[in-house]
Amino acid sequence: VKQYKEGGDDAKKVLKVGIDPYVHPASFAKEFKEAMDEAAKTELDDESLAIGELVTSHDSNLIDEIWGDARPAVPYNPFRVHPLEYAGLSCADKVDKVRKEMKDKKATMAVFGALDDVAYLFNVRCKGDVDTCPVGIAYATITDDQVNLYCDSRKVESPEIQEHLSEVTIKPYEDIVKDIQEHASQDGNKIWIDKSRSNLALATVIPEKALVDKQNA
Repeated sequence: VKQYKEGGDDAKKVLKVGIDPYVHPASFAKEFKEAMDEAAKTELDDESLAIGELVTSHDSNLIDEIWGDARPAVPYNPFRVHPLEYAGLSCADKVDKVRKEMKDKKATMAVFGALDDVAYLFNVRCKGDVDTCPVGIAYATITDDQVNLYCDSRKVESPEIQEHLSEVTIKPYEDIVKDIQEHASQDGNKIWIDKSRSNLALATVIPEKALVDKQNA
């Protein structure tokens, strides 16, 4: 802001901030804009000035390019079945409840981006992906006719977990954004996502007209 205020025309350029949308919450975009607007108002006395913008990409992540080959691989520790006696409801029962809520909200797809939501939905647990919590790196979506788990295929190789998830379609972890975009592009489709529990990458590919932003945990 100081550079913008005291510099010449060359300094009065929008501050472009590159971030990894997969590790920032969906709320970050709003918080960033509010911070930039407040700075323009209080320090430049003109809240209409756009002094900052986020630079994100779903295809070529700026942070991935910085890491290069040195970036650690995404963990792929195996899922295990969480016994029904502790889970309380079967996966099928939980999916039925979600679909009932989808109908009430007139949504055609529900998206789960929080790791604990995915673990709860499918009654699975995982040791090693996150040091402090027994959850696995994954996403999930539910439509009227399909239930999808997005994860590394090595996480679901055991016969026990394959039987447990026999009614679930396993998809590559990185396909989640593409699938959401494709669903959102079809006329009349609505996507239910809890932006308070989702990352920026998932939330920003859903057009406002197709968005149902409601709690789904």
